[in-house]
Amino acid sequence: MNDKSTSPPVYLDTCVISGYVKEDMEPSDNDAFKKIVNMSQSKELLLCTSTVAKEEIKRLPIKYQTTHIEMYNTLQILKGSVTVWIDDDPKSTGYGNSVDDPDYLMLHKILPDENDARHLFQAKKAGVHDFITVDSRTILSRAEELENQYCLNVVSPSEFITKFNV
Repeated sequence: MNDKSTSPPVYLDTCVISGYVKEDMEPSDNDAFKKIVNMSQSKELLLCTSTVAKEEIKRLPIKYQTTHIEMYNTLQILKGSVTVWIDDDPKSTGYGNSVDDPDYLMLHKILPDENDARHLFQAKKAGVHDFITVDSRTILSRAEELENQYCLNVVSPSEFITKFNV
């Protein structure tokens, strides 16, 4: 991550932004996330996300986008990492073909939803190890595998507060 802050970065999944704005997270996660926001405001940690979140927000009905974008704009936005590029090595057998980042491909195998894989890929490539989500069906259910294979600490807001004794 290229931020000069000494506060540890914590990546927010879009569903946390949305759950907070719409006030529809579980009460324990909502209360925990309020503590996390306060920690960010006091510079104890740095809340961040990537442009993947903005892409997802832009797909919401217009009437909901403004409040989501306001929350998004309070976060540190990570420099995007490329998941695919063109092989420009003339000596390569794949010259001129598109190449998928191997980390992205492996994350996409673990997380079938493309945007979930892209979120975790952006966090990993930026060196952000803590990832907060309330997506229990597709991300939290694979937290152990993500930690074992990628050293990504994937937790809910309440788990984050508990794990770090805040």
